[in-house]
Amino acid sequence: MSTTSPGQVTNSLLQNYGFDSVYPSVYLTGAVLTAAATSFPTLSFPAYNSLRVIVFTPSVGGSDMPALRFNGDSGANYNSRSVTVAVGATLNTNTETASDTLIRLGVASANGRIAVVDIGNTLAANKPVVAYVAVLGANPATVSVIHAPVAGGWFNTAAQITSLSCLTQAGQTMGIGSSIQIFGGL
Repeated sequence: MSTTSPGQVTNSLLQNYGFDSVYPSVYLTGAVLTAAATSFPTLSFPAYNSLRVIVFTPSVGGSDMPALRFNGDSGANYNSRSVTVAVGATLNTNTETASDTLIRLGVASANGRIAVVDIGNTLAANKPVVAYVAVLGANPATVSVIHAPVAGGWFNTAAQITSLSCLTQAGQTMGIGSSIQIFGGL
């Protein structure tokens, strides 16, 4: 597994912007799985008011889904809702999870997926989360599944998110080459 630490790529990025400028998100940290695993290492980073997380999994063992957990909190302090347009369906499916221990990124599938997750990370507020997720179909004749979008939150007003765990919801493995990237912004 390889991990990149904060500042390795972005040390000179902010030199082009003044203290009162709006600047683009900066790369904070990330990891790539070099062997199948049920989780990435917990990634730590400085506090930012907004976070963007990109998760890619080429496959998931069995039928499972990646999920996010913040600051090591495994208590029932999360909720999420996924609205899914399934293969061949004409109606949306609404999946809700209340008082959960993580933010689920879509629905269970063994196929590859990509999730782009935006997180509000203000200190004295609960943390809203929205994710746009696409899950590949089984083959070219099977259309991919989309989630439009996944929404939820982490109910913690005492701390900003400064560490993130990405793990599978049911303990299956994410495939070799799975990756996570974390960006921070004002």
